[in-house]
Amino acid sequence: MSKIIKGINQIFIYLLLFIFYLAIIGLAKIIYLIFKKRETDDASYWRKPENKELDIFSPY
Repeated sequence: MSKIIKGINQIFIYLLLFIFYLAIIGLAKIIYLIFKKRETDDASYWRKPENKELDIFSPY
């Protein structure tokens, strides 16, 4: 009986760790999207260019 309880307890702990891991990943994605939205805001003065090519004819 003790082995069954220990096995169930171990499965429960692994399940809690997995849920905590998914919550951390979800929180990181939300923070990333918030900062990405803030970066690409149209009112932002320092906008990153969409293409990464160098325009040699640009005066800037």
